[in-house]
Amino acid sequence: MHYPQFCQKASGDFCTPAATAFVIALLTSLFCLLSIQWLDQPVTLWMAQNKDNLPVLQSVFKVVSMFGKGVAVIAPATVALALLWWLDGRLTHKISLLIRISVLWTICWVWLRLFPNPTWIQAFPFAAIIVIVLWLLERYSQHLSVQAINKFLADKGWMNKQLRKLCLRWSFLFWVAVLGSGILVNVLKFLIGRPRPELWLSQGLYGFDPLALAHAWHSLPSGHSTTAGAVAVFIWQVGGVWRTIALLYALLIAISRLVLLQHYLADVVAGLVFGALISWLLLKRYRPTKASAQA
Repeated sequence: MHYPQFCQKASGDFCTPAATAFVIALLTSLFCLLSIQWLDQPVTLWMAQNKDNLPVLQSVFKVVSMFGKGVAVIAPATVALALLWWLDGRLTHKISLLIRISVLWTICWVWLRLFPNPTWIQAFPFAAIIVIVLWLLERYSQHLSVQAINKFLADKGWMNKQLRKLCLRWSFLFWVAVLGSGILVNVLKFLIGRPRPELWLSQGLYGFDPLALAHAWHSLPSGHSTTAGAVAVFIWQVGGVWRTIALLYALLIAISRLVLLQHYLADVVAGLVFGALISWLLLKRYRPTKASAQA
């Protein structure tokens, strides 16, 4: 099989995915052009006309849309990645320490909720509680002992350093996919400069203004849909019922952007495909395997 010239220069394993991604991107671009011409305005107008008829649905999709926000995915992914990296050393001792810190942090949080502006008098019983809890953790909490944690981790297979390294690499690749697609999609938004539906509905603006800085002109592609597409590809890798969950997650995020009148149909389709392609290409090129974890 003969590949395009740009593909022949790449490694053999990367040629087919690159050519496939190029074709998918081309077909998606064609659909978006057709949608901009004939579908985007009717769909958006229908959504706007029925917006006030379903206030509950609006509230539901506002919550759903939050899970497509890049920072909502990147923040926990970064914390998880940092924890996996930190735990890769003396695993059991660090988990024991992490549990103790979590317990103490919870006590501090509850205390500050009860006493937002604590006085010195209120600080004494707080310090006493901390001391007592620390003593109880050391004296009676057998589940926090190194031996107990060792047994639990051995039962789950986490004492295997190769497995921990594999999870760490999967987490890092997920982090790169979501963050990378988020950065690239914002560059595309700036270069394309498509006004959001609110400008068309209120001022009749429908077209393009490349290099526009205003947020209202950053409609294509949808950032939320890009994140959803990138995340869904990783969820898909788990297999089984998780593939259905991946599809539902991506579709609900995309639909929420339409219902909330934040994007046109072409925007969400472009975003979903763009995010999915970024993750898919990264997995094709750098997919973590047991063999790679041994290196």
